[in-house]
Amino acid sequence: MKASEALEIMGFESGKNLSKSMVNSRFKELIMKNHPDHGGSKEMTVLIIAAREKLLEVVADDPDWFQETEATTTNLPELLKEVLSKIQHLEGITLEMRGTWLWVGGNTKPYKDIFKENKFRWSKNKQEWSWHIDGYFKKRKGFRPLSKDEIRTKYGSEIIPTVNCNKIG
Repeated sequence: MKASEALEIMGFESGKNLSKSMVNSRFKELIMKNHPDHGGSKEMTVLIIAAREKLLEVVADDPDWFQETEATTTNLPELLKEVLSKIQHLEGITLEMRGTWLWVGGNTKPYKDIFKENKFRWSKNKQEWSWHIDGYFKKRKGFRPLSKDEIRTKYGSEIIPTVNCNKIG
């Protein structure tokens, strides 16, 4: 996620003079409004968490990080919906959101080319395809990949239903 997208999600006009306490305060406010336990959506909660992490990261690295940029026109939920619409009908797959990542398991081998076309990446360790709004990150020195269960515990998880177009109902 880009910092400009995180600012937009968190509702900040700009990143000028942004502090950790401001980010955390806005995060608490947005989570209270958008959390699934309070009538909000899992998708929006995941975006708010990711936006907070991004802003805290850039503020910690450089408090004067902000530079005026054009507002982003990317609609994150729409991009996720677009990717899902291309794969949700595939037979024999399982879809799961873990944090801000979309994971695809099950019988994926026949659809390998479809996943590659849609910028999914094969995880040898997890034996699943993954997709992320920001693409992929270079592994840092000392990085230890998390297991599926560790990811679920740390970032949350939601199974996404698939659509079987071949069934007659």
